[in-house]
Amino acid sequence: MPGVAPARAVPALGVCLAFTLTGLTSPAAGLPADRSPSQYVHDAWGPREGLGRGPVEAVVQSRDGRLWLGSHQGLVRFDGFQLTLFSSANEPLLGRDMILDLLEARDGTLWIGTQDSLVRYRAPAAGAPGGFSAHPRAGAVLRGMVQALVEDAAGTLWIGTDTALLRDDGHRIAVFTTADGLPGERVLSLAAAADGGIWVGTSNGLAHWRGDRPAAVWRREQGLPDATVRSLAAEVRHGHETVWAGTAAGLAKLEDGAVTARLGTADGLPSAVIRALLPTGDGALWIGTNGGLVRRTAGGRLERLSIDDRLSREMVLSLTEDRNGHLWVGTARGLDRLRAGAFVTWSVAEGLPGPHVWAVHEDPQGRLWVGTNQGGAATLSASGSERLPPSPGGLLSHAVYSIASTADTLWFGGDRGLSRRRGGTWRSWTARDGLPSDAVLALLAGRDGTLWVGTHQGLVEWRDGPVRTYGRADGLGANVVRVLLEDRHGDLWIGTNGGGVSRLHREGPGLPEKLETWSLKDGLSGPLVLSLLEDDDGTLWVGTDGDGLSRWHGGQWSTFGEAQGLTDDKINRLLDDGRGGLWWNGANGIYRVAKAELAAVAAGKLRRATPQAFDERDGLRSAQSDGGVQSPGWRRRDGTLWWATLDGVARVDPARVDLDP
Repeated sequence: MPGVAPARAVPALGVCLAFTLTGLTSPAAGLPADRSPSQYVHDAWGPREGLGRGPVEAVVQSRDGRLWLGSHQGLVRFDGFQLTLFSSANEPLLGRDMILDLLEARDGTLWIGTQDSLVRYRAPAAGAPGGFSAHPRAGAVLRGMVQALVEDAAGTLWIGTDTALLRDDGHRIAVFTTADGLPGERVLSLAAAADGGIWVGTSNGLAHWRGDRPAAVWRREQGLPDATVRSLAAEVRHGHETVWAGTAAGLAKLEDGAVTARLGTADGLPSAVIRALLPTGDGALWIGTNGGLVRRTAGGRLERLSIDDRLSREMVLSLTEDRNGHLWVGTARGLDRLRAGAFVTWSVAEGLPGPHVWAVHEDPQGRLWVGTNQGGAATLSASGSERLPPSPGGLLSHAVYSIASTADTLWFGGDRGLSRRRGGTWRSWTARDGLPSDAVLALLAGRDGTLWVGTHQGLVEWRDGPVRTYGRADGLGANVVRVLLEDRHGDLWIGTNGGGVSRLHREGPGLPEKLETWSLKDGLSGPLVLSLLEDDDGTLWVGTDGDGLSRWHGGQWSTFGEAQGLTDDKINRLLDDGRGGLWWNGANGIYRVAKAELAAVAAGKLRRATPQAFDERDGLRSAQSDGGVQSPGWRRRDGTLWWATLDGVARVDPARVDLDP
């Protein structure tokens, strides 16, 4: 709130990040393609959450919904709540504890590639105890580290080691080396091919392997950026196979036997060393590099997520998508998850001039304007954003508290006065030009063309300049005006700082006006009013600073606070979602409650309402927000709700939110 320095506590997440992985039976859509990687909810597991400090070389989800992680401390099973470590200390077959690759076969067997062996795990089933066992045939022929595993279209298991390629058809194991045409001695990556063969990435080239020999080999001479192929992914779209090869010097795309595209640092990759690849159903490709995680969109745009975006480590080693559509990322220091939250946030990384947002406003052209604390104002638009920084002859204020608009005019109120942009021309006003104060907290464009200006020293009626100023001497509850509302009857409601809420009523031009005020003694829940809302049936809702919510209905006040179920009684901005829900942003989150519940509480039919709370776990980059200004929230014409927070502006679509029963 302007003029107030509130204490701000960051809520701890800790184990609250856990979720249920088990019991999943059907696949879900992947991550929404219309969000950048920084806009997904990001969770991480490392030493503090019970995962070891070492790298996560492999991640796979088994059919029972659990995640299995291959680490340098052993094999880790994760059910969303508990991390269980299997190592040589409790399972001697795991040898030196370094797990390099994992594969769940179509029969449910989990194959575990270690530093010196191949182990399988079978879950307990009816009549069978399950557990770990050594591969029944590999022991005699397997030499060195098992670095890659894949199952081909026929169900044959292929094993890549640092000395050979092995094929297990269930009866015997065949071993292939450079003498058989393997392009390099060390097999680093494997992928199933559309024709029933496999793709083999080695230390000296890529092979398309069919039967007992390679059908073709690619090295630098055939267009690869480098002969060391660390990662592979193959996908079929519309009957056409595309192969992605991640090398030590960039990424290659192969189609119809030829390298058709290459990507390197000159094209925007943060590192040329490609360690993991994952195509997704929306046509995107996730790329794990030594310098962070990159998504190549279906349109070819590169988007990066790095340690600056709280990735546990820059080096990305493994990738998988679970049945909920979440992306799991194994790094050199832990495990990360990206998922779609109910909220999507735009902040500095997405183009805002500053993280701390005060005001949100949609103009008649459908552009969304955002007022920030130090960087002026900006728009958010699919066609590109526009920044309005403070400048001589332009926007006056650094902190933009309020925004209003008409068909051809934008108004900005802030810490240094009032600014107007009409066409390409700017004009500004301060206390020297007739404003009672330079601090402009609230702006409202009235239906009759009047601009109402709420300041630290009164309410200004403005028509091509200041016409009249209202203050306490005129019947206003207090001089500091924080929020304004014009109701369906044309009355002006005025939320003040310590004086409650006032209503200015005019019968018509030249007729007497009436200014009434309600505060604590009249039934209002608190004197410092932060938000005003008239809902679809004409009910007036009043949000206060620390004293909860008031409702003006049928000429009577009802109040709601902690005793009536509100878990956050600071109400910075109230929004009606048009679906029976009342939303607000408070001190530590965003909340939604059914208006029918509040009506039942007011009527004595229900003791407490049950608001639903949203925070960082739902996609907010910060659950905290500031109020005491006109519009730290906005309902757009498309029904989405936009919220000002201490780290960006956040969007939620009420029609797509899972609401608590």
